[in-house]
Amino acid sequence: MEIQLYADDSQLYIGFKPLDSNMRRTVTERIECCLKEIMEWMACNFMKLNKDKTQVIMLGTNNVLKKTEDLKINVGSSEVIESTAIGAAGVVSLGVKLDQNLNLKSHISKVRQSAFYTISNLGRIKNLLSRELRIMLVKQLVLSKVDYHNALYVNIPDIDIKRLQGVVNAGVRFIYGAGKRVAARPLLIQAHILPVRYRIMYKICLLTFKALNGLAPEYLCKLIDYAIPSRGDNSNSNILSNTAQTPRKSNDHFLLILPPYNYKKSNLSQRTFTYAAPQLWNKLPYSIRTCSVLDTFKKRLKTHFFKQFVEDPNEIV
Repeated sequence: MEIQLYADDSQLYIGFKPLDSNMRRTVTERIECCLKEIMEWMACNFMKLNKDKTQVIMLGTNNVLKKTEDLKINVGSSEVIESTAIGAAGVVSLGVKLDQNLNLKSHISKVRQSAFYTISNLGRIKNLLSRELRIMLVKQLVLSKVDYHNALYVNIPDIDIKRLQGVVNAGVRFIYGAGKRVAARPLLIQAHILPVRYRIMYKICLLTFKALNGLAPEYLCKLIDYAIPSRGDNSNSNILSNTAQTPRKSNDHFLLILPPYNYKKSNLSQRTFTYAAPQLWNKLPYSIRTCSVLDTFKKRLKTHFFKQFVEDPNEIV
């Protein structure tokens, strides 16, 4: 069982095969035992577990979840917590709404609702704001909502990217007082604002840099590592193998170990940090991957992605 602590938010993780009844029973007992010990410790320290905010969710594919029963966890003598049902709103973890399939559709809807509400309120005073102030407000009050935990959006379907991009487009149109039918692409370039897909890649690469330099939580640092350079020509340093765990024919000491090939068999696996980080990092220019100063890395990284966006007319905007 894994335990993660975030300020006053504590989370327990445990993996098991939900179709195995014996394993389900064992897992249920372990969770109940752990909760009992937590409640006893809290009682000794004059605290009380908030049962109303204690939630349990069972994650898996639709096919597996349809064949298994919901978990029922006993808390104390009479309280029972049931896992979230399929199709329900899910649970909230650190401000992110999670459902059983981790598709984040409900969370994206929540982000859109909050962001559009903010843009609507800003529209009431737009005539009193200079363009510089509009840009600042959009970045602080609107884009911050889109960027919150946006590393979770990696490799989600294009339709969900488009829903998030609609928020960014509305924000940039507000900056320049443009109508809904005005193309957002030239406005994004003028405001030097990255579209959603590039913002996601930026966050993944930034987390990767921090993990490689000991600036990220330990559980992230353990998920990636540098590949051992093999003999070969330096000109092939950016060639990635789709079947091997390490890039071939490379003397580049700043490439990461690629995930196993079986990660490509699952859409959910491709959304993990273990898969996405090496894929994106190894495609960065050598001058960015070898940077050792955080501020310099961030500047070079944004410039790189912004240049790619300007040169990519097919990006969703």
